[in-house]
Amino acid sequence: MPSKKKEPDYLKMSEQEIDLFIGEALLKDSMGSAPVSDTEKQIAAQNWFEANLHRFAKAVCEKKGAMNSLIGPEKKERNSLLGAVADVLLKVLGPSGIVPVAALAAKLLHYGIDQLCSEKPQEK
Repeated sequence: MPSKKKEPDYLKMSEQEIDLFIGEALLKDSMGSAPVSDTEKQIAAQNWFEANLHRFAKAVCEKKGAMNSLIGPEKKERNSLLGAVADVLLKVLGPSGIVPVAALAAKLLHYGIDQLCSEKPQEK
C-alpha cells in the first residue's frame, strides 16, 4: 500500500513559508522545467491571494455559522479555526483546487479573519 505524503504543519510556518507552498502550486505547470525562484513563488502567491481575497471574504464572512465559529466569543483553538476555515474554502475552491486548502487557510489566519471580514474587499 503506498504511503500518503504527510501534510506540512502550516500553522507552524511563517506567512512567507506558506507563500512558497502556494506559489509553487500555482507555478508548477506554468513554468515547465524552468526553475522558479523563491521570490517568484512568493510574488505569484501574494498576487493570487490579493486577487482572490473577495472570494475568501465572501466564503468566510458571509456565512453566519462559519463567521461565528471563527471569531465568536468561545475562543476556539487555532487547529479548530484552521479546520473551520479550510472547510469553508473547500466549498468555494473545491477539492481539486490548485492551491493546498490547508496552506490557504493558514495564510488567512496569518492575514487575520477579523481583518478579512472587516475590509470586505471588492471584486477585481
